[in-house]
Amino acid sequence: MDPISAYGVLMLVAGLQIKHMVFDGPAQTRWMLAEKGIYGATGGLVHSANHLIGSLAVLLLLGMPMAWSLLISAGDGVAHYHIDFFKEKVVKTKKLTPADQVFWW
Repeated sequence: MDPISAYGVLMLVAGLQIKHMVFDGPAQTRWMLAEKGIYGATGGLVHSANHLIGSLAVLLLLGMPMAWSLLISAGDGVAHYHIDFFKEKVVKTKKLTPADQVFWW
């Protein structure tokens, strides 16, 4: 499949959304959740590595070249780690819970 075609882009977005739902949902353990706000803790690193591997799988399945797939997936893993870390810091500092609308922003 041509990843640059409209169909390829749609499949890429759908694949990455599904990957994100799986790894931020049922594949995320309490251990990962508990450690995402501790910089360098194994739980947050494993959670981000799952995202990296999931993105790599989606990109390769859709025919993206290996070098680009590795680069994009590494960026996804690093970005996901830091976004989760900083989100946890804000959530804890402001004492937010899932009942607070801003928690989901």
